[in-house]
Amino acid sequence: MEFAMASDKPLVCVVYLGGTLVNDKDGSVSYTGGEAHLTDVDRDMTFHQFKMEVAEMHGGDVSGLTFKYPLPTNKKTLITISNDKDLRRMVDMNRDTASPEIYVLTKGAVPLPTPIPCNVERPNKLSVYWETAITGVGQLFKDVHDFRESLRKYAIAKNFGYKFVQNDRGRVTAKCKGEGCPWRIHASRVSTTKIIKVRVFKDVHTCDRIFGTQSHPPHVTRFWIADAVKKKLQEIPDYKVSDIVKDIYNEYGLKINYSQAWRGKETAREQLLGKDVDFYKQLPRYCEKLIETNPGSIAALATTNEERFHRLFVSFRACIHGFEHGCRPLLFLDGTSLKSKYGGTLLIAASLDGNDEIFPVAFAVVEQEEYVSWHWFLVQLKSALSSSRPLTFISDRHKGLQEAVPLVFEDSTHAFCLRYLTRDLKKEMKTYPKEVKDVVVELFFAAARACRKDEFVACIDSIRSVSPEAATWIMGVEPERWANLFFKGSRYNQMASNVIEFIDGWITKACDFPVLKLVEAIRSEIVELFRARLEASDKWNTRLTAKAEEKMRREIDRAPLLSVSVSSALVFEVIDDHTNIVDLEKSDCTCLNWKVMGLPCRHLIASLNCIGRDAYDYCERYFLSDYYKLTYTESINPVLDVDSISSVSNAETVVDSYPNVELPKIHRQRGRPKKRRVELHDTEKRTFLCGKCKEPVPMASDTPLVCVVHLGGSLVSDKDGSISYTGGEAHLTDVDRGMTFEEFKAEIAEMHCGDISGLSFKYVLPTNRRTLITISNTKDLRRMVDINRETPSPEIYVLAKGIVPLNAAPETNNTPSRITTNTIVELPTPTPLACDRPNKLSVLWDNEITGVGQLFMDVHEFREALRKYAIAKNFGYRLVKNNRTSVTAKCKGDGCSWRIHASRVSTTKVIKIKVFKDVHTCNRVIGTQSHPHVTRFWIANMIKKKLHESPDYKVSDIVKDIDRDYGLKLKYKQAWRGMETAREQLLGKDVDFYKQLPRYCEKLIETNPGSIAALSTTAEDRFHRLFVSFHACIRGFECGCRPLVFLDRTPLKSKYGGVLLVAASVDGNDEIFPIAFAVVEEEDYDSWHWFLLQLRSALSSPIPLTFVSDRSNGLKEAVSQVFENSEHAYCLRHLTRSLKKEMRTSSKEVKDVLVELFLSAARARRKDEFVACIENMRSVSPEAATWVMCFQPELWANLFFKGMRYNQLSSNVIEFIDGWISKACDFPVLKLMEVIRSEIAQLICARLEDASKWNTSLTPRAEEKLHKEINCASLLSVSVSSASVFEVVDEHSNIVDLEKSECTCLNWKLTGVPCRHAIASLSFIGRNAYDFCEKYFTSDHYRLTYSETINPVLDMDSISSISNIEMVDDSYPKVELPKAHRTPGRPKKRRIEPIDLDKRTFLCGICKGPGHNKKTCKALVL
Repeated sequence: MEFAMASDKPLVCVVYLGGTLVNDKDGSVSYTGGEAHLTDVDRDMTFHQFKMEVAEMHGGDVSGLTFKYPLPTNKKTLITISNDKDLRRMVDMNRDTASPEIYVLTKGAVPLPTPIPCNVERPNKLSVYWETAITGVGQLFKDVHDFRESLRKYAIAKNFGYKFVQNDRGRVTAKCKGEGCPWRIHASRVSTTKIIKVRVFKDVHTCDRIFGTQSHPPHVTRFWIADAVKKKLQEIPDYKVSDIVKDIYNEYGLKINYSQAWRGKETAREQLLGKDVDFYKQLPRYCEKLIETNPGSIAALATTNEERFHRLFVSFRACIHGFEHGCRPLLFLDGTSLKSKYGGTLLIAASLDGNDEIFPVAFAVVEQEEYVSWHWFLVQLKSALSSSRPLTFISDRHKGLQEAVPLVFEDSTHAFCLRYLTRDLKKEMKTYPKEVKDVVVELFFAAARACRKDEFVACIDSIRSVSPEAATWIMGVEPERWANLFFKGSRYNQMASNVIEFIDGWITKACDFPVLKLVEAIRSEIVELFRARLEASDKWNTRLTAKAEEKMRREIDRAPLLSVSVSSALVFEVIDDHTNIVDLEKSDCTCLNWKVMGLPCRHLIASLNCIGRDAYDYCERYFLSDYYKLTYTESINPVLDVDSISSVSNAETVVDSYPNVELPKIHRQRGRPKKRRVELHDTEKRTFLCGKCKEPVPMASDTPLVCVVHLGGSLVSDKDGSISYTGGEAHLTDVDRGMTFEEFKAEIAEMHCGDISGLSFKYVLPTNRRTLITISNTKDLRRMVDINRETPSPEIYVLAKGIVPLNAAPETNNTPSRITTNTIVELPTPTPLACDRPNKLSVLWDNEITGVGQLFMDVHEFREALRKYAIAKNFGYRLVKNNRTSVTAKCKGDGCSWRIHASRVSTTKVIKIKVFKDVHTCNRVIGTQSHPHVTRFWIANMIKKKLHESPDYKVSDIVKDIDRDYGLKLKYKQAWRGMETAREQLLGKDVDFYKQLPRYCEKLIETNPGSIAALSTTAEDRFHRLFVSFHACIRGFECGCRPLVFLDRTPLKSKYGGVLLVAASVDGNDEIFPIAFAVVEEEDYDSWHWFLLQLRSALSSPIPLTFVSDRSNGLKEAVSQVFENSEHAYCLRHLTRSLKKEMRTSSKEVKDVLVELFLSAARARRKDEFVACIENMRSVSPEAATWVMCFQPELWANLFFKGMRYNQLSSNVIEFIDGWISKACDFPVLKLMEVIRSEIAQLICARLEDASKWNTSLTPRAEEKLHKEINCASLLSVSVSSASVFEVVDEHSNIVDLEKSECTCLNWKLTGVPCRHAIASLSFIGRNAYDFCEKYFTSDHYRLTYSETINPVLDMDSISSISNIEMVDDSYPKVELPKAHRTPGRPKKRRIEPIDLDKRTFLCGICKGPGHNKKTCKALVL
């Protein structure tokens, strides 16, 4: 059977004839007038067949007509179709274009009518709130201020302005501002009180002075604006003034100016944060308190002669201590501008810790970045540092920095950051195209990293061959400041810094705060940073930090492949691609990597292996885990309560007791502050060089370049000097790097239909359209391909030598032509419709309806074009008449004259516009409101790309993005339908995937023999259940895992609902091992029973199993029925969650105590411990103790459990699986299964690879447990009871029976690894404890667990093809879609509150209570 490919589908094209082409202001070509027809064009159609199709539409001879089309990405250029190859290229170019257009050229251009702008008046939402602020005569107000405020609100709500005739403390009289308007109000005091009463209220307007959507300058105050934006400003501190203007208009229909919005924002900010003046007055006190609460810290404050704030330097003692004890002698210096109204710059000094993470050392706020500021900053920094070790500074090439660093730090070295150098290099090469710049930048980075002189020289020579100016500039920037080869200091391979990006993440929401609040924000972030990193380092069990260990391991793995020869006692010769000399005495290797990195290189490690030394002893101390922890041992204490700073008492105290600090002068540079000062560059990206010539290896794509070839016209120079082409014809041709110049000329000769010996071929650079480049040989042609690799449809001009315009062949047809050779008609500029926001759709769809005579294939095409046109022009319409033969529509605006009528042409299906009155006289413009004509297909096209990149794209984000980008406000339901449509277009139709399920199950068993795939359907042939268990999982469980199975489930988020059931175990290294999974309709007894039956059929081993699960309905009964000899335990995580729900009326502290006691009871190894825990629970909450004991302790307590659960009290199976399916849980079942299969395959490969590196008899975690017990065993007292029975005494007397592999402490039984008492007994008789470990913990059994592989099943991308569907229908059982079913509400992302069950609760030895020991037990006092 032959499979139909997507690319073989015919292209539905719109063929225009009888109209004219016009040139818009932006130079793009569009079509007006004439008729339009639809036709199907595919790659197999010949040019002759196409002309016959057009002849049938035209109803006449087409021998003299020409056929042209615009490029999808370039509407300014028309491409000519003159042969079969041109027609095929048109199909390929427009494969992703909806309804591409083909123009059959005829004469006659009918100008489009100019649309009349519509006036827009939006409803005033304030009328809902404030229209009753004034109700009538007799209304009372608290005082005159209350009355004036109510009058202001009333005027805004009713959209009119007023002026005061009389306005004092006792009386207020106001009248409308409209000339001659009778509206008037008068209010005065009630006797001697302050109460104001309305005496006169004539609420009638006869004026035309209505504000409408205009601003109310006299009545809209900054306080009202502040109240309106305060909440959002608190949520979004970087709320823009321009957004406030838009939001006030959108919400209330009021147009306020920028100044009003700014004042309102400042008022709201002051109300939220306090007054700036209070914060600046507190600075001296803050500095004093900072040093007092954090002894050893530095806080230096400088003021001007006018006592205004000037500079502030801060370095915390914790940062100073961390840098001097745990960080490399490396400091990054950088600055970022602040966005507050007082301006200023934040200067930063930072280093790197042993894990290559940014470590802040000091920061300062100064007036601007200059020499004086940097010198002051460095002087303060030097006073803060007590260490005398020489430092390396890395920064940009700021002139002040270059002068200040050597003056303050005399013995330091100063390097340039490559990120800044590449920015400057690109500026120097501004005339070069982007592709050339990228090549030069990559070569520059390769030169900077080069560790050998020949590599460095080769890179510079390559740069010189591309751009001599760039090479000269680079070598003029002192290579000893940026090249590893020549740098005298030690920069630890830190070529660039992301300090500013790191700090920006902290101060994004605080960079326009007063200085004190900014410093507090940074302090808070540093505190959190220290806490998080110290906590993360506590989990490390390696000598080096995580990243250093990774680098070290990479070098260790490569070292055995090298050849080593001994030159002397401490000098070795190591050969890889080069000969490298390693000198252990000098700590040096000629590859320079040891010096550059601070870690042993592979050559050093190979040398150390020869003499039996440990490579870790040669790592610099900064990379050791202990030094990393030392970096973060100090803490930073709070300084002041910033929220109380604006109180009057505080301000007065500061004025009396501390030096006065006034506000700095307001200073902002022109323009918007830059959010990112440096263009980011991937400094870690390696440039691969040729081993012989040192040239960079080209990575360009081998796909051919589709070029536009212009001939028959002439070149013209535009006002800006750029060159463009006018007249003639345009063709498409494919050019790749393998094409020769002669082959290219043969292509041109076929287009030109004549001799081309006197022609020349030229093109312009992508970024410089002023210069023509000549193509005269194959090398020139190849360069043209390389330099235009990223350019869509590059243009090639065919010119007569001497730049003489070519003459196109004369037209012989007498039919009027649509466009002349050198003349393009320009449309008059249309008057835009009134709209608040720019509508990008107008660029796409404003020519969908062009005028009377326009043709459409059928009524559906006309309706679609009308819909697009209405969206683009921002108006709504209603259909007056709408049937198969005719459509009449008119604007929805009352009394609007806009109207269109189209009907069939004789007996055909073609629709022709007969009447088109394109003039609006209404005020009804959709603007930013939701548009009734926006369909889900259009929404799908707009969001498809982003949905592909971000599968968890939210519907609410779609609504926001469409509003922001296109000015259209969608409803949630519209956006959801659009997302579903886009998802279907990207992933395929759900129905296709469900139809493929029988085939998938068959292929799964075929490609993975021994696997189980069971599919169940309903009586209606709808999908019901699917069970899958791979042979690799079954064998791994039976050969290497403990007889322990966790059962759990997670709901799926697809529109069909469903639940994913999972069975998993734990391997010998205590890691989750998946066994089987299934998708069922819901979690109930029937589903679990079916799942367990399938699981039993998959398992061949008769070993009794232990199941661990929650208390789901039907699960307990199903387990006991299907696995009769099994044991069933409850997961403590689920039980603790239920316990907390049961105790919902108790406080959190009480709940936590009860949970700890419950977990202690579950872990208890002795009956007295268990009873003590339960009794303590009963003393805290009798209900909780009763509830716990109701659940059969033999199902959850170690002491009473009859089976073997290997101390696995709970499971994190679902959290583990959720990491796999987080982005696939709303996919069709088949795609979900493929995602899980892929994840399991990767898991098996990764764990097997890790296990291959182990050299211990047990797995790492088992080895760790055993060693812990061995260390404790030596302290115990052992006495012999019999040949295999021993008595071991610690806090209790423990009986060890080696024959039964038991100990009364129960640890041996619970863990499967000998306890300390058993080890002491074995040591006593000279036996090895390793021989008594269960087989599941050995490394060999672990490798056996992951010895099988999982093979691919089906190609998911081909599922939705028509041929596949037909094959499934004919050969396999029918499977229909399940019924769409979603439970109410948002699906939960996490079903179970995580609880740290591994945390042990230590009990008192006397009363058995938690939280204290024997010494502090109150029972002793009693």
